[in-house]
Amino acid sequence: NRFKARISESFRFKWNVFKDRMTESVIEGYTDNELYTIIENYINDKLAENSITDLDIVGIKLVGSRTKDTAKEDSDLDVLVEYGNNEYREDDIFNILNDEEDKLYIDDIEVDINPINKNISGYTIQSWIDKNYNKEVK
Repeated sequence: NRFKARISESFRFKWNVFKDRMTESVIEGYTDNELYTIIENYINDKLAENSITDLDIVGIKLVGSRTKDTAKEDSDLDVLVEYGNNEYREDDIFNILNDEEDKLYIDDIEVDINPINKNISGYTIQSWIDKNYNKEVK
């Protein structure tokens, strides 16, 4: 039986809204739905390897140059992961999800996963986007 991190119902709702807005993919050959599935599975696996079953993922969002059509050939794919459990420091979750020895790559494109927690850094996915972008991203 595959381990699944606890995912809040609000995330499931937001995920369906995000999926409805998806148009073209940020990595050629993949739909955004496929990218989110790959990323979610990777996150679940890394959390399970580290015995984290209660991170309470609120949302996952593709961000960065690949979502703004400004990516270079060697650009990575940036991903925000908002979580609700305040027991885990953002830096610790970052290190787990970006382990250099087992980092996520999709077709040779490095995936940089950035965890955020409203109660720790003060950011939600939307507030991070509002601060860092002038327009909505995928």
